[in-house]
Amino acid sequence: EYLLTIIAGMAGGLMVADAPFCEDCEVWANKPVPNLDIPGLPDAVVKSVQQATRVEDLFCPPLGQLRMNDRHLCYSIHVCPRCEKSGFLSVTTSRLATKQNGKVSEESTELHTNIQLEPWHLEAFEELRADVEAQLKMQKQLPETAAQTSGRTDVP
Repeated sequence: EYLLTIIAGMAGGLMVADAPFCEDCEVWANKPVPNLDIPGLPDAVVKSVQQATRVEDLFCPPLGQLRMNDRHLCYSIHVCPRCEKSGFLSVTTSRLATKQNGKVSEESTELHTNIQLEPWHLEAFEELRADVEAQLKMQKQLPETAAQTSGRTDVP
């Protein structure tokens, strides 16, 4: 048992739970927090999130690299319905793909599942949400500003 404790301590990194369960309250952590969808990330950013070994790294994707593409990261969190302090994070990536028959479908891949979060990670998640919303708002304003300065009226 002592050796197992040492090995677990040395491994560090992401604490993954078999299932989202709040040990303190002895209930399933099944209360969903609204998902965070980050669109337009390049494959290199998705790969860095996939290879993350610390929770902090999951909450720091380079948002300045958002582009118009069909790759998305989706952060999904469930918290304990009693204490709302125990949280569990899952991260998936999805991409629209055109099949040989011409039909478009969404392909999803789980990058991380049931990563146990500390209460301060939940705060970091909300900060990431605010940063993503600000970045998307700024990107939406750029074409409008360019259209106004060029006199174009065909930009939505």
